Amino acid sequence: MKEWSTTEFKAAILSKSAFAVLFYTPMCGGCQLVERYLHFAEAAMPEVQIVKMNVNYLPEVIAKYEIKSVPSIYVFSDDMVGERLSAIDNVTRIYEGLEKLRN
Repeated sequence: MKEWSTTEFKAAILSKSAFAVLFYTPMCGGCQLVERYLHFAEAAMPEVQIVKMNVNYLPEVIAKYEIKSVPSIYVFSDDMVGERLSAIDNVTRIYEGLEKLRN
């Protein structure tokens, strides 16, 4: 899973790309577990772009998208948030949230 900078994120938003972002912090145990779940999702849905971003370096993004907790997965399509996943406790919940991005 690729780690994006704010610049890459803004470019994807401007291009109205469809993608999902795992917002995380490195020391968060739950974030590490959800990242493992996302590796399964990537294998099952290779056409879905999934990236991660460390919230420690994203004050502007946190404020704009009202990210209140980590781990959180935000699904973007046509420059808008289509789905927000938090309290992620299983892979099935992730699949359901990412299903909207499948071609």
